[in-house]
Amino acid sequence: MRKATVFLPSAPLYASATSEAVLQDEILYGMEVTVHQEAVLNGMCKVTSDYGYSGFVSSSALCDGQYPANRVVTARSAHLMKQPRVDSVQELCVPQGSLLICMGETADGWSQIQPAGMSGILYTRTSWLAERAAQIAPDPVFRRNVIRTAMRYLHTPYRFGGKTPQGID
Repeated sequence: MRKATVFLPSAPLYASATSEAVLQDEILYGMEVTVHQEAVLNGMCKVTSDYGYSGFVSSSALCDGQYPANRVVTARSAHLMKQPRVDSVQELCVPQGSLLICMGETADGWSQIQPAGMSGILYTRTSWLAERAAQIAPDPVFRRNVIRTAMRYLHTPYRFGGKTPQGID
């Protein structure tokens, strides 16, 4: 067994080792998995997500090691740019719920991001992120946070196993 991190915007988690299998879940950018079997069939690895879902994901969606994320994307998506400018080259776009490592913030509203599976630093708007909770908040705060998060997904279409603004389960 080894730890790995998803470094694509989202990685489908299938019930069996073929891409024609039933979609069980999506594992988002920056989320860690435990790999139980390496590339068993069709380049698919048997994994368990950090929240307990098991299945098969493409080995091409994973990079080795842990990714100690300290931020979560709260906007519908976050654009990861090469420079802290709106006219910079976009390297990657990750969906709401993705996890990121913030290395620091600039005075003009940009966060420096250490991307998973890539070298260098990318930038995204600080307003698109929130601190990742280290523990569950007290009941009233937790309930407010659940409601606030649910409101962000209003009018999002249904998609079996989905967990992005493109479709949720």
